[in-house]
Amino acid sequence: MDGATEEIFADEIVRLSKIKEKTANIEIQLISIGDILLVGLPGEPFVEIGLAIKKGSKFNHTFIIGLANAYVGYIPTEEAFKEGGYTTRPARWSKLVPEAERLIVDRVKEMIQKI
Repeated sequence: MDGATEEIFADEIVRLSKIKEKTANIEIQLISIGDILLVGLPGEPFVEIGLAIKKGSKFNHTFIIGLANAYVGYIPTEEAFKEGGYTTRPARWSKLVPEAERLIVDRVKEMIQKI
């Protein structure tokens, strides 16, 4: 990456360091209508996350809705963190830990079972 890009990410790390809250409490919303399930996530989940949720759904039609209720930035997969890229580098638009994928998918599957 060029120097300007590195400067942007350095600035993002400084901005993140000033945020007092070090955890992200996110709202996950499920709405069922007959055999349709809407899953609202507060960010931009990678497609693999949506596919994992759909695979674990008992509904005939499951739709993943990103940018619902809030914005926590990108929600990358653990694999994406290993590969790197701007969506996984610490910044206001990418501040979740690699385990976020598993935590979110597991929680949504638990919620689905309660419907």
